[in-house]
Amino acid sequence: MRTYKTNLFFFIVLVVLGVISYVMERSEVNELQAEAQMMSLLAVQEYEPFYSLAATQAERQALNKLESDTSLGPGVWTREALVTVGLLPADQSRLTLEDAEAIVGQTLEPDKIIERFNDIAGAPDWQGGSGTDLKIYYLDDERRDAITVLNRMTVSYVSYDESGEKSVQLTKE
Repeated sequence: MRTYKTNLFFFIVLVVLGVISYVMERSEVNELQAEAQMMSLLAVQEYEPFYSLAATQAERQALNKLESDTSLGPGVWTREALVTVGLLPADQSRLTLEDAEAIVGQTLEPDKIIERFNDIAGAPDWQGGSGTDLKIYYLDDERRDAITVLNRMTVSYVSYDESGEKSVQLTKE
């Protein structure tokens, strides 16, 4: 016959297991929601969704600075905006030329190429265009070498020398 202490013990164990199960389920739901939010932000061509995630004035000012940089035309500095609002770590890996060559060589579907690039880099550094869909993945912090994806079809390696001259290689259409 079970004693009161034994019954109490089993009841406490049952409650603890229930709480653990609930917390794990909520954690999985939160991870799925965060992933869905990240995926939707990877497709934006404006800064408004990032402003809605900015928690501080400093983050909003950083987004203002990014938005005012139109050096590449109409578009969004996606990677830096995601870092600013805390959805991408500041030390996120960058795509390498070797990674890009391997991915392009193995992958036939254009959307899968972009997905695999994003698995490594987190997001394109910049995306936009006027009448086109251009995604730029810089290979270095100096923005001298980049992998570009134009209209989800053409993947190119672009390099700038000291004088600013551009050369294009590794094009796959």
